[in-house]
Amino acid sequence: MLHGNSSTHVSSLNKRQALTLMELIVVLVILVALAGIVVPLLPNMIGRTHTASAATSITEANRIIQTYEQLYQSYPNDLDNLAGTGGPVDYLPAVPAQFTVAALKDYEAAALVNSGITRVWGMYDTKVNLLAAGGTPTFNPYSSTTAQAVATGLNVAYLTETAVESLSGIVRDDPALTGDVYVVFGFGKRTTAIGKVVSDAPLHFGENAASNANSVYCRFGIVFRVARGNGTATPTKLDRAVFVGVVDFGGDGISGSDAHLGEYYKTTGNN
Repeated sequence: MLHGNSSTHVSSLNKRQALTLMELIVVLVILVALAGIVVPLLPNMIGRTHTASAATSITEANRIIQTYEQLYQSYPNDLDNLAGTGGPVDYLPAVPAQFTVAALKDYEAAALVNSGITRVWGMYDTKVNLLAAGGTPTFNPYSSTTAQAVATGLNVAYLTETAVESLSGIVRDDPALTGDVYVVFGFGKRTTAIGKVVSDAPLHFGENAASNANSVYCRFGIVFRVARGNGTATPTKLDRAVFVGVVDFGGDGISGSDAHLGEYYKTTGNN
């Protein structure tokens, strides 16, 4: 009798291991309802993550540059040279009109060298050439194993005065004194800041598949003033380049932390 009762109990348990048709339908209805709530929120959640992480990373990158300068009385060396052939490298996601590529003038090169920036790393100028060589836009965009010396005649990326000085958080000159000259380098994985004041170069979190680190250059830009405007066609030479801020490269141009914070709170306020 005991054996027979035990077998009946085990058989009953085995039968209950599977869901009934009605239970399965109820579970599916719940999952569909949850998907209807969560899926529409995903793009907004990714957008918020993008804006929040960008604002935090830009602020942190500014701190890294300033800390390095205080410790070593110079700016980090071995930055990424964003200059390509005839323009910036074509896997930057920013608006090309804000960039120009030109050869450093003697006093611009001297200002950079005197501030500690004596070498930069060349990058593949096009994504086609980059991928053909087995590189990646963010993690391995380098076209050589030897750094380029910062000197007169080296092609570098410049940002327009309007693009830089329209950013919130940038220290501006007298608006009447136009003619400031700004260069921008990438805060890449070969910079001397790594291992001294930071463990790795900060990374920009893209807001969609087209702007992730495997598609475009997702490092931040470090902007330096190499000559000061004085309202004439010939800017005033600087003894040392001046760090003015960190920017990221987006589809709508360069931006700083304030722009991302504003975007984040605007998105939050609309939901």
